[in-house]
Amino acid sequence: MRTPKPIALLAALLLSACNAGNNADSPKAGELGSGRTWFIEPGEDATEKMIEAMVGAAPGDTIEFDCAFYDLKTTLQLANTEAIIIKGCGRNKTVLSFKDSTQQVGILAVHVRGLVVVDLTVGDTDGNGLELRAVDHATLSRVRAFWSSGGGRESATPISAENYDNGVMDVECTKPATLDPRSPENEGRPETQSRDYTVSDKSGRYGIYPVSSDNILVEDSESIGASDAGIYVGQTNNTIIRNSRAAFNVFGFEIENVQGGEYYGNVAECNTGGFLVYDLDGNLRQYGDRTRMYKNVSRNNNTYNFTEGGFVANVPPGSGMITLSYDRIDIFDNEFRDNNTGGIIHASYQLFPEGAGRPT
Repeated sequence: MRTPKPIALLAALLLSACNAGNNADSPKAGELGSGRTWFIEPGEDATEKMIEAMVGAAPGDTIEFDCAFYDLKTTLQLANTEAIIIKGCGRNKTVLSFKDSTQQVGILAVHVRGLVVVDLTVGDTDGNGLELRAVDHATLSRVRAFWSSGGGRESATPISAENYDNGVMDVECTKPATLDPRSPENEGRPETQSRDYTVSDKSGRYGIYPVSSDNILVEDSESIGASDAGIYVGQTNNTIIRNSRAAFNVFGFEIENVQGGEYYGNVAECNTGGFLVYDLDGNLRQYGDRTRMYKNVSRNNNTYNFTEGGFVANVPPGSGMITLSYDRIDIFDNEFRDNNTGGIIHASYQLFPEGAGRPT
């Protein structure tokens, strides 16, 4: 193990704008990174070393990955702990591939208080990329969720130790595929292909996925290729998503049943839909309200809907932003451009047929 190095990313400070600073029981900034550093080097025993770290990590510890490609065989999971840092040395330099993992999720935190994940990419999970459940005070900074073009873990050319550092994850948005190649009537048409990236329903559902949590900050991050939502937050209180990018997902940013959200400086491009802010009905812990959405860009969100099913299967390609059944939302100083169906769509659930997403 290495001696821990001081870092500038302190979750309690970054989350001060999330309105949680009055909680005396929240993790102190000095607790983060104040313990041991579990340093994991690449190699055949990387998964074993990662398991040792995640089982042995105590409050204040850091789990650190080297500048390298990692082929990991199971989820990096933390539960019932606090003040933990998971870090790499840059999202283009530290890639955690879960292509051969036996589990669904890449990084999973459950009932954790005080978490920082920084400077790494999570790739080719079978399910969600970075998932937080019942987490209080978390910062996800300079992270990426990525599925290889053309099928994620089933891609013919997945990210690997041989190609991860040659720019394969730097996906541009110039021309999305607007027609579904799975439909016989579209066979051979050029609109079924994109020169930038090939979407697939074989990709995992959610890239960055905090749910049922409190005081969440996502910043300077990216999600590419999710078959549901790239960057999602649901049933959560006090959330900031800023300066992040979502491309070639079904929905770029999905905000569901969130109370107290602020979303700014983000880019949604080449998704099916750019932004979705809404409430779902049913056995959920809360309805949402109070959102500010500003200085975002939603452009060219015209990729055909490639999800396997669920609520977002109802989303028409070309949607810059959709709101449904959500109270108190301020939308200002945004740019909506080249979305083929509509820039901003304020819709009613009465548009949905019974049994296809309409609440009871």
